[in-house]
Amino acid sequence: MRAFWKQISTFQVILLGFLAVILLGSLLLMLPVSASAGTVTSFPNALFTATSAVCVTGLIVQDTATYWSEFGQAVILLLIQIGGLGVISAASAISLLAGRRIRLRQRSTIQEAISAPQVGGVVRFTRFILKFTFCAELLGALCMLPVFAKDFGLGKGIWYAVFHAVSAFCNAGFDLMGVREPYSSLTSFVGEPLINLPIMLLILSGGLGFYTWNDIFTHRFRFSRYHMQSKIILVMTAVLVVLPAAYFFFAEFSAWQPAQRIFASLFQAITPRTAGFNTASFSAMKDGSIAMLIVLMLIGGAPLGMLYKAVNTLDSMVGYHNEKYENLGKFSAKMDDIFNFIPARLSALCIIAGAGMLRLDNRSALRIYRRDRNLHKSPNAGQTESACAGALHIQLGGDASYFGKTVRKAAFGDPLRRVNRTDILATIDLMNAASVLALALCCAVRLTLQR
Repeated sequence: MRAFWKQISTFQVILLGFLAVILLGSLLLMLPVSASAGTVTSFPNALFTATSAVCVTGLIVQDTATYWSEFGQAVILLLIQIGGLGVISAASAISLLAGRRIRLRQRSTIQEAISAPQVGGVVRFTRFILKFTFCAELLGALCMLPVFAKDFGLGKGIWYAVFHAVSAFCNAGFDLMGVREPYSSLTSFVGEPLINLPIMLLILSGGLGFYTWNDIFTHRFRFSRYHMQSKIILVMTAVLVVLPAAYFFFAEFSAWQPAQRIFASLFQAITPRTAGFNTASFSAMKDGSIAMLIVLMLIGGAPLGMLYKAVNTLDSMVGYHNEKYENLGKFSAKMDDIFNFIPARLSALCIIAGAGMLRLDNRSALRIYRRDRNLHKSPNAGQTESACAGALHIQLGGDASYFGKTVRKAAFGDPLRRVNRTDILATIDLMNAASVLALALCCAVRLTLQR
């Protein structure tokens, strides 16, 4: 047995751990004691529920409050907690509580499980994860307790507060509000501050990630000292909360009281990306709002890349002047300008450097770039075009035709010769060289941040 564990990789250990927890959870949920009716739950239903809980997905085939007994709910809660912490972190927590020493192999597994940059400090960081998780969940439960205790009594109130605090922090989306109406989620608390605020803050806290919170606790208000990853996560999270919330506020809930309207708008902006709760009925929302929810779901845990692609595509579709979609086109074009401001300039510098690698005229590329980069109406379009034109000793840009109309545009570079087919291949080579340099730059930044 020892030989087997020595042969498998840390990734395999993590995978086997997840599978083992899911299987054990499924078997426990199949027991008659797990169902409120005292019957055996089928393996597919138990497996689905256990997988959804461990993977903190929130999809269910049976209403959590009415189908499962308190024992079954406790099993689901435990699976959610293990999934939120990570199987390896949860196992490490048990070892730490038992006072056992964490060996080097275990530290390596923890490192890969939590994506730590190095083995050193993983035990300390695991302790931070545990302390932060349990403190956040405890505070959230205490905030919600008065409301749940008032509605369901002290005993059930404590259980409901703990369950929803853990589910919200782990971004699981499981709830026990089916006691009022099956699959109703938190719609009965749409205007309740002591439910809305803790749930929203717990979702955001759990969704930011532990490394971001470590940056916050370490550097506090010195934002410039945060790691680049933390900066991006915090900024994009704020954007993806404020903008959708503003949309929902003006597009939906106009008949509701001001407090309900504000809470509902914020809640629906926060929960779709990761959590799965809702305080408003989706069936009563407009098609445009449903589309916004779908977009937020698609963005999910990778907001930067998806949002960048969405903005880029939107600009390509409606960014040009059109009377019907004039305002939408202007907005998408401006957003594209903002998102590409830094990438365009870094790309131009990589093209200039790449020209030197390919023995093209990098001096001319730099000269034309400095001279012509700001000629275009767009703040970004002229950056790479001017550098490429200078490197190849050709002229790019000029007048173009859109929808049958000629549009006057600036030209980049000097017309020293006619453009031919070989320039296409040279441009592709230049693009590939610039991509290699950009990749090397990203790796250098990454290594610098790890130190």
